[in-house]
Amino acid sequence: MKFLFVYFILLNIILLSKSKELIFVELQSRHGARAPIGLGPQFQDLAGEIWDNIGELTGVGKRMEYVLGLRNRHRYITEYGFLSKKYDPHELLVFSTNLNRTLLSMTSQLQGLYPMSEEYGENLNEDQLEKSEPSVNIECDEIQEELTRLGNSSLPNYMTIIPIHMINPSEMKMSNYDYVDCKPKVEKITNKNANEKQTIKDLLENFKNKYSKNISEILPPNFEYNFDNISKICDATIADYTEQRSLNNFFDKTKFNKSVFIEECFEIIKTNFRDKLYGDDNKEIILLEESTILRELIHYMKQRVDADIKGEKIEDNITDFSRPKMVIRSGHDTTLTAQILFIIHFFKLDYEYELPTYSAQTAFEVSRDEKNGNKKLQYSDYNVTYFFNDRQILNIPLDVFINIIEKNIWTKEQIKNFCSGDISSDSDSVSNSSSLAILIGLITISLIALALLIVIIVLIIKISKKKHEGGYDLDNDKLLSE
Repeated sequence: MKFLFVYFILLNIILLSKSKELIFVELQSRHGARAPIGLGPQFQDLAGEIWDNIGELTGVGKRMEYVLGLRNRHRYITEYGFLSKKYDPHELLVFSTNLNRTLLSMTSQLQGLYPMSEEYGENLNEDQLEKSEPSVNIECDEIQEELTRLGNSSLPNYMTIIPIHMINPSEMKMSNYDYVDCKPKVEKITNKNANEKQTIKDLLENFKNKYSKNISEILPPNFEYNFDNISKICDATIADYTEQRSLNNFFDKTKFNKSVFIEECFEIIKTNFRDKLYGDDNKEIILLEESTILRELIHYMKQRVDADIKGEKIEDNITDFSRPKMVIRSGHDTTLTAQILFIIHFFKLDYEYELPTYSAQTAFEVSRDEKNGNKKLQYSDYNVTYFFNDRQILNIPLDVFINIIEKNIWTKEQIKNFCSGDISSDSDSVSNSSSLAILIGLITISLIALALLIVIIVLIIKISKKKHEGGYDLDNDKLLSE
């Protein structure tokens, strides 16, 4: 009996899992492990470790991203059968910020999603082989040896080459928007946060009290104990720790407890993003960071769902990336942090912010109930599930999700105005600020009208008073008392 009970529970779980059909997926990931950002001369960090370059992806980082790609292949190709086993350009659209570590992270991840095989590329006939020679000179032994080995195959092994579309972070991740330099406005807000947030003050004071004396001998002269600088110390420590480099020299010199110091460093980095970078009360930098990304997200969602409602096949009349099944973006801890905080705040979730570590991933999965397959579908029949590192954070109807996003994200003009300093919202979003502006305008007009009414009443009273005292001869245009 107990066996049957367990059997029916498992059967229900399987049936429930099968009742949802994926329609669209967007994945956003942080790059893999990297070298520290704040390196000194000869690329040396504060622990004495030497790195090849500032901020570049490491071998550990490449491995992280490759394994992440394998995981996504298992989920979306093997388990769900959502993507084709071989790359289909109509199904997948890939973005990356224009930095080497994010680009290399994405190429590593894509090798996991569509791994290289030992098979050769497609075979070419003799006419095709003749046409395949480039116009440059190839008369050298090294090339001839490789061509002999290659035979009539297009490539020495089957390697999937997937285009990666650039997003320039200096242009606020808007490849199709006019450039606006927002750095001064962002720095003004973050500096204010750093000076006013109690959490930052407490962490800075704690670090000074516990570590400043012992760490001073390995710090550069005139080192200033501010939150940015101790964040760089922690960034280097976490990079060393992730790469499993020897930190014995650092901890032998400083006499710090290794596990405690690293744990406190993670808290400092977490606070740096949550409170300093994105801690403004109006959520302005979060909106700046996420408005274009989320606008594009719901655009692709709408296109896919519209096609699904109409019963259109993905291959029909598709000449561009207008209706991909999956979008993947390679970004940064800042990108994921802004998104997580946006979701928590604007969807009013009781969920504590978690720091996006190397190769962390968020996922938006749009699905519909297969039971609705034979009826006329509406947006309310679709669902959005939002994951952070496979932990479900949000699960709501698609139309509700889109409505909340559209209600809060900024328009292109609002972004420009914010960056040029023309607007500053006192509400949770700039969409509310327009309503506030209208309200203020109506109040102003009402006050002006009231003031004019008072002036007119006063004038009428004065004229009436004079008329009462002596009157006025309208015909002769003079006071009767004269």
